[in-house]
Order: sequence, then C-alpha cells, then structure tokens
Amino acid sequence: MSMQAISTEQIAALAHKFWEDEGRPDGRAESHWLRAVESLTIPATSAKAATPKAKAAPKKSAKK
Repeated sequence: MSMQAISTEQIAALAHKFWEDEGRPDGRAESHWLRAVESLTIPATSAKAATPKAKAAPKKSAKK
C-alpha cells in the first residue's frame, strides 16, 4: 500500500488468508502476521523491480 496507514484489520485479514492458504497450521501466527505487514508495506516500485523481466530478443546484425 502506498503512503496510506495500514489498519490492524487489514493486517489481520491478510495474515488469516496466509494461515488458511497454508492449511491452518498451529504456531505460525507471528510469521503470518509479519508476512502480512511486509506484504502490505512494500512500496509498489520495489514489487515491480522484484518481478523478472522478459529477455529481449537478440538484435540482428546488419549485413554489408
């Protein structure tokens, strides 16, 4: 999220989703919470930079 305050409810909802996605394991509440905080606070530019880019096609050499 960019420049907005993140609410406890938003963090809790995302942490709950992570918990459910992992099969509702016991003893992982703190890691899910921290993962949710990190996911919600990463700047959009960092998230885009972390996405691998497709390789450009090789340039054809000009024949003389």
